[in-house]
Amino acid sequence: AIVCQTAAYLTAQHENANFLKRHSFDLGYYCNVPDLTWKRGDLHKKEWFNHFMDLEIFERAFKDSTVKNPFELSRAEFNKTFPNVKDDAGRAYWRVREILDRMTKITAELKKKKLSVQKRHELQADWLLHAGAIGHYIGDLAQPLHVTENYDGQLTKQKGLHSWLENELVDELFLSPGRNLEGEVMKAAEEKWQKEEKRLSKMNTLELLEELTKRSYDRLNPVLKLDREVGRKDIKKAAEAFHPMIVEQLAEGSVYLAILWKTRLGWEYHGRKFNKFYPTPKFIPIP
Repeated sequence: AIVCQTAAYLTAQHENANFLKRHSFDLGYYCNVPDLTWKRGDLHKKEWFNHFMDLEIFERAFKDSTVKNPFELSRAEFNKTFPNVKDDAGRAYWRVREILDRMTKITAELKKKKLSVQKRHELQADWLLHAGAIGHYIGDLAQPLHVTENYDGQLTKQKGLHSWLENELVDELFLSPGRNLEGEVMKAAEEKWQKEEKRLSKMNTLELLEELTKRSYDRLNPVLKLDREVGRKDIKKAAEAFHPMIVEQLAEGSVYLAILWKTRLGWEYHGRKFNKFYPTPKFIPIP
């Protein structure tokens, strides 16, 4: 939620995008939907592997490959070309691009002048849903344990690290009296936005995803090292130790997400009596 809401404020600085601030709650809500709604029941088997990229598995598979840019392949083409890279290696890159493709089509529809108010509101609600859903996967790629096969510290005898980092420690920082985690992330993201917006805006979607993932992967060893040094007996001590990294990664995810949203703007927002909201959004299908 913090990633999506922060991205809303960053993107809202652009012309005709102020509506994102007004719908920052909606976006924060939709940002949690892939976990809280789509990883439930029968949908779980379609959804769970879209939340990560185990980079080491892909690197081994590509080592002797003659395919120039494997990640540029469509999901179906990739699965056919690299049958040994199973879904459980992760498919976040494809999930983001597939939803962005749908979002681009919604944007094109919203740019049409002759739309009824009802139709425009339906499209606006769909745009916000897709924008928020993308935020979940971007937030995941900003988490170092979502980009490695050592996703739970199990390969370094640190099992349980995944939940400890992104649940317990983030909650501890968020709920600690006197601390304003959202404000800290916003400040860090604004600083990054000022420095990086122009450079990042020149990159295509896959380049953005790969750069974000690499930056997260570069922080993997520091995360593992810090966990060994601090331990998990004192949650307050651990939260303070991980605090700078958590703020940094949340801010980083927010900036990359804002860049992706920015390229899908350019349509006229109709806010009069617009209160369409999806409490339990339907699963966005995989092509």
